[in-house]
Amino acid sequence: MEKQDLILLKEKLNKLNEKEKDLRDIYLKKISNGDILGPMTGYPSIDKPALAFYDDKYITAQMPNMTATEFLKKMNEKNMNLPAIDCSDGIITYQDLFEMIDKTAKSLYQIGAKKGKIIVGMLPSDTAHEVYLLYGACSSGSAVSFTIPNTPINTLCSTINNLPTDYFFVSNDYFTLEMEEIIYKNTHIKNIINVSSNPNLTNDKRTISWTEFLSKGNNFELPQINRSPKDLLFISKTGGSSTGEPKNVMLNDNDFNIMVHQLLNSDLDYSVGDKWLRIWSLFSASAAISSSHLALCAGMVNVLRKMPEPQNFAKLFMEEKPNHLCLVSALIDLLIYSGLTKDDIKSFIKTAGIGGESITPQFEKRAKEFLPTYLGYGYGCTENSSSAVMRMNKETAISGTIGIPLVKTTVGIFNPDTLEELSYNEEGEICIKSYTQMIGYYNDQKLTKEVLKQHQDGSTWIHTGDLGIINEKGFVSVTGRIKRFIFVYTGEKVYPVVLENIISEVPGVIKVSVVSAPDKNHDEYFVPTACIVVDKKYNTEDVRKKVIEACRNKLPNYAFPQDIIIKEDLPYLASGKPNLKKMESDIARGMELAKKIQIKL
Repeated sequence: MEKQDLILLKEKLNKLNEKEKDLRDIYLKKISNGDILGPMTGYPSIDKPALAFYDDKYITAQMPNMTATEFLKKMNEKNMNLPAIDCSDGIITYQDLFEMIDKTAKSLYQIGAKKGKIIVGMLPSDTAHEVYLLYGACSSGSAVSFTIPNTPINTLCSTINNLPTDYFFVSNDYFTLEMEEIIYKNTHIKNIINVSSNPNLTNDKRTISWTEFLSKGNNFELPQINRSPKDLLFISKTGGSSTGEPKNVMLNDNDFNIMVHQLLNSDLDYSVGDKWLRIWSLFSASAAISSSHLALCAGMVNVLRKMPEPQNFAKLFMEEKPNHLCLVSALIDLLIYSGLTKDDIKSFIKTAGIGGESITPQFEKRAKEFLPTYLGYGYGCTENSSSAVMRMNKETAISGTIGIPLVKTTVGIFNPDTLEELSYNEEGEICIKSYTQMIGYYNDQKLTKEVLKQHQDGSTWIHTGDLGIINEKGFVSVTGRIKRFIFVYTGEKVYPVVLENIISEVPGVIKVSVVSAPDKNHDEYFVPTACIVVDKKYNTEDVRKKVIEACRNKLPNYAFPQDIIIKEDLPYLASGKPNLKKMESDIARGMELAKKIQIKL
């Protein structure tokens, strides 16, 4: 197809209404299944071959167009007496939950948390207060931004001052008299609200309890809130694994609801009354949407617990016996290496989703041997409200791929320089067009335009920065990261993911991250260094030798790692992704120290 014809076709498709899009998707599914003969363009985003894996009812299901609170209540009209949340405060039914959301909304409105205002909180994962505030803010017309637990006070003050907020919600887990003094002195906060049932002592009368906060809404009727599903609801923190700087991503009600709509319209085995274990606070889109809004809209019991120490995770898992949970690979490995077996968990586990980092072949092999269900890998980004691609059943859990696009999500491969779409099995940048795209980055239009790019046909795509391919059946594979490369002295680019894939195949390697380290022989240049975690059943030095041998056999000299560092474990960000920046800074400091010692000697 000629370039201009392709653009004209895409412009025509962009003008279709929702019903016409559904009819076209059913038609495309029939072509992919071989039920009818039809023209194929050779471009994945137009042909959508992955629709063959979706039932017609999933394709034609009407997407919600309402607020997040309205959607939650609508989905649970028949579940009012069922448990919604199991947390440190006990069991909360859906009726109790909705009553508390309404009380929270009235109090927020009374204190001025209306449209244009953002509620800030730093709260533990084992209470329901984040849930009350999220949906209460939605009902009052405002929005929320939850910070990562134990955020340093200077960063916390900066976060508060960069947002239009007057109120900060916290608990005894993090509240101290020193924090109280610094916040009131260095920010524009009017009141700190301590949500704990027995709040710590305070030195300032402006700090109030959750009970005092709720009393603000007594005998008050909430007026009609003209909230659009496209209004700001939630500011999510990205992981910052590549840049080291988390970004503030603005999401709306549609982002929450349509993401959940897609996950429910799939073959994922969700049922009313199932238990979903959440151990993350709601600072990220994946926690707020995939591990909270999804569970609650599906009528499940959202089991809220604090993240345990690593050695206690398997104990918590077996105590709670969840049917569903979203994890990072490190947590699944904690279960595997705790001594648990497939037989121990097969009576209760239904889905085990994983995201946040790439799956190595070695990890996938371990997970397949351990999990009684398939490995439900999800790929996406905060800018898309979490998932865009999913392994939704055993049929779509194909090793070497990350699955297929969600039913209402379009994924294409583009030349990052020209923005021209590429055909099947051609490597380029993975781009996402969806109903769950972010509003943008908070107060950063320049960065927003770098990620949300309008193509020549007028459609807007999220440019993920990941390299990948799509095959003829619609399966997506990630092959690398555009910006994550190491520019070595010889002028070549080394892509860490290539080294990680090679090293992960060495027996005994549990985890691996390849990072950039200063070149010992060429100042101002960098070389790859591999940080690995070795299975305790293997001899460390034997594994190191095999890693070196594997690299020499498969890599050119310029891509060979400068060093193989054996670690007890990799450092992780709060999002669960490996903390690449910390590994790089630790290596650089170690090299600098060694240099100083050598000079002294």
